[in-house]
Amino acid sequence: MDNNDIILKSRDFFGSTTSEDLEQSYYDICEFYKIPCEKEINWEEEEFVFNRLFVGPAAPLAPMVASAYLDPEARIHGVTTTDVRTFYYELGLTLENEGKEPEDSLLHELSICSYLSQTAKIKPECRDIYNKFLKFHFFLWVPEFISRALNNAGDSVAVSKVLNLFSDWIIRETNKLLEGVL
Repeated sequence: MDNNDIILKSRDFFGSTTSEDLEQSYYDICEFYKIPCEKEINWEEEEFVFNRLFVGPAAPLAPMVASAYLDPEARIHGVTTTDVRTFYYELGLTLENEGKEPEDSLLHELSICSYLSQTAKIKPECRDIYNKFLKFHFFLWVPEFISRALNNAGDSVAVSKVLNLFSDWIIRETNKLLEGVL
């Protein structure tokens, strides 16, 4: 199972904007993991749960932005966003539509994880950067994000399953990091 595929499939799921996107992404993930997926899912209900947790229109219960977990005042576009933006600049990277969506959003951070993971295959020094990004930033907020989402996911089938798979990946990556095999 390629680590980068897990990162990208997770990014695609959390980047869904419609119930059709969620459904397609969910079935792609089930196929990728070779796990059974429920056939009788109410996708409108899943979209409602997804929006309630991550998007809005009310304040999301589990915002997909590091600032919500790491900033003392949970201020989006605050210090954490600036720190992540600086990190991207140091790598020589910029985002399209800079400043529109926070640089510390889960979607951007999964893209950076993918970039660093892939680049490390040809530039070994990127492995250390990837590990530090995970250890000193990503792992500091994503477990809380997953916990909040799972605690508020209600009877969701697909969103809960993907959150659990994402949590499993975080645990595996953490263990690899602790064992020094990342």
